[in-house]
Amino acid sequence: MKIKKLLIDVGIMALASGVLLLGTWYYKKHPGLFAHQGQEAAYADSSHVLKVWYTNERLTDFLTQAVGEYTEKSQISVEIQCVDTGEYLEQINQANMKGEGQPDIFLMESSIMEEAVLSGLAVENTDDSYSKKNYYGTALKACGYQGKVYGYPLCFNTAFLVYNKDYVTAIPTTFEDIKLLANQFQGDEKIQYMMEWDVKDLLYNYGIVGSSITYMEEADENGKFVKVDEQVLKVSLKLYQELSQYFSINPDTITYQKVCEDFLNQKAIFIIAGTDFLKDLKSSNVSYGILAYPNVSNEIPSRSLSITELIMVNPYTKAEKSATDLAKFLTYDKAQSVGQHSDYVSARILAKDEDIKKVGEIYSSSTNMPGLMATSGYWLDLRLALNQSWKGADFETVCEILKK
Repeated sequence: MKIKKLLIDVGIMALASGVLLLGTWYYKKHPGLFAHQGQEAAYADSSHVLKVWYTNERLTDFLTQAVGEYTEKSQISVEIQCVDTGEYLEQINQANMKGEGQPDIFLMESSIMEEAVLSGLAVENTDDSYSKKNYYGTALKACGYQGKVYGYPLCFNTAFLVYNKDYVTAIPTTFEDIKLLANQFQGDEKIQYMMEWDVKDLLYNYGIVGSSITYMEEADENGKFVKVDEQVLKVSLKLYQELSQYFSINPDTITYQKVCEDFLNQKAIFIIAGTDFLKDLKSSNVSYGILAYPNVSNEIPSRSLSITELIMVNPYTKAEKSATDLAKFLTYDKAQSVGQHSDYVSARILAKDEDIKKVGEIYSSSTNMPGLMATSGYWLDLRLALNQSWKGADFETVCEILKK
């Protein structure tokens, strides 16, 4: 009986060893079947070339520099690929279905967060480093959906007021203050414009109507995700039309590049700019200051629009551990390099530079582009309404566009 039991035990051990060897062989042949469940072996990370997809070419320099450093540090190769923005998430899904060539991590604007989650392209971010201690609240909110955090906040852009200190002694807080300064201005052979901004671009226009619009995570009783304060909106749009007559900015000829060049050449005293202008300001000979977007009035505040770029870990990566590690490396460890090698400001709070501190404060109180699919069409309506308002469209007609 003892011999029989011993033979049975040996047989069981042999069978278990065989199953283990077979399982290991199958895993190596088909790692993708297990990787998306987070069950990866160490060899998968060491041999896998991490792929990074992104759509914003202005982040190429940063990514090139940062992934090079990551490879040197980790001995894991990384490839970056700038992908066409058309059907971006669908391209990722198609690559996932093929099981080859898919990105391990991908960059995206927070405005498509809901689509990413519902498409099965989001892994929850549970790292405690991503808290208000280290990141702007606006950035953390941009990474979330229905109470969970998915993205790794990388950087942002937002609109703010820039002014020439040589011509401004009293700091303005409203558009009315700027008009008052314009009325008192004695003239100068250099100055051609009191104030300029690209009136076609929603990023630089939104602040005027921002406080009249509220975005909700859940639809109201009428099925709407956007709530508009009609009274505040009417006052804001009335001011906007007054500004179009006062500053006479031609939407057909104005460009953001011209606005920035006019300020650097000291042809304009005030402009509304974005984070991509910060490096030009630093290297210029202009004595400048940065302020929050001018308020509509003493009673009605402005609220800037912001755009946040995130990094997402692809659930179908074949190296989830390394992919997650790279996402954190880019957004946490290399945060300081974002501003040095791109046109944006890091979403991580670093706050040594006074300009970055100020822009970070403005970002903290801004409206981030909502990540809900239901509100995507509203941005087109809003851009259309503001453009028509600037050109003198009927006041009630413009309001009706925004109330849809």
